Amino acid sequence: MQPGPTEKMVLYRIRFVAQAQSGETVLLELKDPYTCRAVLVAVGVETAIPKPSFPKPDELEILAIACKPMDLSENELGNVESWVKSASNGEKTLISLRVEEAQVLWSPGKAVFYAPSNRVSPMLTALTEFAFYEGELSKLEGEIAAGWPEAETDAPLAYEVTRHHLPRHKLLAERSFRVLQWRMRHVRVEPHLHGPAPQLSELGRKLGERLRRETGVEDRLEFLDGKIESCEYIYEMVSQRMGEYQNFHREFLLELLIVLLLGAEAIVLVVELFIIRR
Repeated sequence: MQPGPTEKMVLYRIRFVAQAQSGETVLLELKDPYTCRAVLVAVGVETAIPKPSFPKPDELEILAIACKPMDLSENELGNVESWVKSASNGEKTLISLRVEEAQVLWSPGKAVFYAPSNRVSPMLTALTEFAFYEGELSKLEGEIAAGWPEAETDAPLAYEVTRHHLPRHKLLAERSFRVLQWRMRHVRVEPHLHGPAPQLSELGRKLGERLRRETGVEDRLEFLDGKIESCEYIYEMVSQRMGEYQNFHREFLLELLIVLLLGAEAIVLVVELFIIRR
């Protein structure tokens, strides 16, 4: 649904779901880092700017306003800005940029287009594509930040493992596998964040490029790559040390068993000789 000629504002709600329901409009189909569909619902807004609200996870709200910012009152402009900022609880900076004749305000989870009605569709598709991949990058950043203290705690095991650490083998294996999953997700998301999809319109590609530049996704990808590489090194070394110690422990037990068997055999021989000589 596109804004009609008399509709000043249209609110677009986009949900990222695994499978669209019957009758839902699929705006985009996404395949990395997992199969996902962006389904779209458009709602006409009468006059007032929607009240600030925090979007649900895996949702995006875009308010398209078919006029220029100068056509709104100072109070209305403030309400628009508050509505966009409400997506991040003030934790992230509001991004404002201009692409051709359109003005865009963006914060993770929400955006506003000041643009003619006929320019909304290509911008809507481009911003939805960017928002999905930027959101996946943010999730990955959050997970790695949460797991970093664990990696720091486990780092000493890359150089020394004792028998007291053996009960942690399963936990360490799970953390190592989690790092592998981080790497796989990073590899799948990275190409989509280096540039917008080639099938987008020229306006959509311009918007995508500007959003990527303003949010610094290339630097974020590089920084994240370094953190994943560090975790990979830590858990590769931990796995190696743990394996070496387990092999040593098994070999030690085997050698001890052999020594005990030989000792038992020697005792039996001594007893037999003693009995024979009597």
